[in-house]
Amino acid sequence: MHRPVRRGDIYRIALGDTKGHKTRGSHYAVVVQADLYNVLSTALVVPLSSSVKRPAPFHVPLQVLGKRTYALVEQLRAVDVNRRLKEHITSIIDSGIARRLPLAVIGRVAPPRADICGYFSSVPAGGRWK
Repeated sequence: MHRPVRRGDIYRIALGDTKGHKTRGSHYAVVVQADLYNVLSTALVVPLSSSVKRPAPFHVPLQVLGKRTYALVEQLRAVDVNRRLKEHITSIIDSGIARRLPLAVIGRVAPPRADICGYFSSVPAGGRWK
């Protein structure tokens, strides 16, 4: 019997083969869907990476097991809980970050940092996406 899946849980998962720029292979991923929906057979997860090619407003920085990592929210995906979420690693302790991740998925994050706001010309000065 699995432990219940919770928002903010981090698992090692096999992302499989993908096309394009999606993360593939074995990676950590964080559960971002609300706990209310975690009784379903699938869960929404966001892959984590310790390196990103270019900083962006949707790369949410996290501290995982003492290491700086980024939640790649543009690579949101649904995974089968029973097949993919077997190896629980840790959980995000900061409830503010756990709540911010799903907001980043829908583009409602706080204004981007000054060092990356020039990355997208479509992000207005207020930091909200259209």
